[in-house]
Amino acid sequence: MNLINTSAQLAEKPVINEPAFIARERELNSLEQCLDEARCGRAKLVFLQGLSGRGKSRLLRELVQRAGETIFTFEGRGTQGVQRPFQLLVGPIQEVITAARQDAMLAETIARTTSSARSSLCAVLPELGVLFEDDGDKEVSEQDFGEDRTLRALGQFFDALGLFARPSLLILDDCQWADEMVFKLLNRWQRARADQQRKLMIIVAFRSDEIEADHPLHKLKPDLQLTLGEFGEQALREMLRSMAGTVPEDAIQLVSRLSGGSPFMATVVLHGLTELGVMKHDGAAWSFRADAVTEEMTVSGQGAEFLRRRLELLQSSTVEILKAAAVLGKEFSPKLAAILAGYDEELLEEGERRHIIRRLSPSGNCIFVHDKLRETLLA
Repeated sequence: MNLINTSAQLAEKPVINEPAFIARERELNSLEQCLDEARCGRAKLVFLQGLSGRGKSRLLRELVQRAGETIFTFEGRGTQGVQRPFQLLVGPIQEVITAARQDAMLAETIARTTSSARSSLCAVLPELGVLFEDDGDKEVSEQDFGEDRTLRALGQFFDALGLFARPSLLILDDCQWADEMVFKLLNRWQRARADQQRKLMIIVAFRSDEIEADHPLHKLKPDLQLTLGEFGEQALREMLRSMAGTVPEDAIQLVSRLSGGSPFMATVVLHGLTELGVMKHDGAAWSFRADAVTEEMTVSGQGAEFLRRRLELLQSSTVEILKAAAVLGKEFSPKLAAILAGYDEELLEEGERRHIIRRLSPSGNCIFVHDKLRETLLA
């Protein structure tokens, strides 16, 4: 009933809204069941895989939103290219530090559990030094960098997250780009947890088409493995309805053909249709102009042309700052992107309005809505 009412309201407005959470309830329920077991001390390792654009990040956001403040959530994202060992963990470490500063019991739990491994932790992840201020002047020796010692130390850090009263959820996204040491750590943690009670759930998300047969991920044995398939016609229709209300049938068929079952590309095409004037709203209903659909829109496959055309509609200065942001990574500092591009940070607001990027918090970092947008800017 709510969906019908919302659709009726949207049909009266010439705007495209963010899509509702559609067609992934079964996968979400499975994740929530695993999280419930983790709350009881049965630590879980979960794999979430699928092709790019199938909705992995959207599903994870929904899980975190529904769990709310009943859990501690820490998130890391893999990045392409040369990187330091355990680069994927830097983001979660910063979030742990922030949470520990606000919660004395969490800080005390971490300090107690990792007391024998502090020098090794700080050797590989210096960011953790602020949690161990009493050891700040301690000299780091060569043995603190040994692989076995490092993996054992980080395992103790994971243990600390699972010993706190509130359960922890560690999300490692884009793991197709993680370094091998991360997988060695997960392998060691998984073997060590068998006889331990830990309130910790780790989700490893990755693009299945970028994982080779000999990838170290295959050495892990997840408690749950979810694969996100393509959207069917009914799911696509529901998503488009949540975004724009009553969408013309010709538009639905075009979106379906160009998106290839990818919910992300479906949103790109729908936005593109309105921004390029193919689909218009007269104040009462949407109309579709078949004569405005050019050949180049339909022959590039998977809606790639709509990605390019959407970016071309932005101000050139906005594109430049977004290109600088793309170089910085999927998640980036808006202030640093503005400095690199030599433009005002406020230009990023256009990117937000056009659903190219979104802010993680009002005064914090931004993130590209999807890697395909960032990849198009990099190209």
